[in-house]
Amino acid sequence: LRRSTLSASGETKKSRSCVARTSPCAAIPIAPMRTYWTPSRLSAARIDKSRSEYYKLNLEQMIAKEAIGLDVKDAFLKAKTAEGNLVRAEEAEKTSRQLLFLTRSNYEIGVGEQKDLVDALQMVMMTRGRYFEAVFDYNSALAVLDEKIGVVPEVKK
Repeated sequence: LRRSTLSASGETKKSRSCVARTSPCAAIPIAPMRTYWTPSRLSAARIDKSRSEYYKLNLEQMIAKEAIGLDVKDAFLKAKTAEGNLVRAEEAEKTSRQLLFLTRSNYEIGVGEQKDLVDALQMVMMTRGRYFEAVFDYNSALAVLDEKIGVVPEVKK
């Protein structure tokens, strides 16, 4: 910055000064002005921050609602699949019991072999195990669906 001063002879002298501004006393330098946040600028910044937080929370809420809907739909589809598996397991068990009855009848009248009877018994036991597994899977799927929907399970005492 350049500062001009008058000399005793009335001439103007220009000198360099590293101080941006000087006080009326010229001996006390004043620091350059800083940019301070005024209350209106602070309010605008707070409003902008609050607005962005509001939009962020709204977006997160929309995503959460969609995720809840997808979770419920997924749990429902798994429950329907487990129900179908349970029905098929019941039919398989029923069919295997009928096969056992026919095989035992054939064995008793002397037409069937002991190996066929053992195979039929084994089939009944396998299908019974699959049936109990299907019942467990169905009950588990219903419990998960209830949890996703928000149903509180009742506890019997």
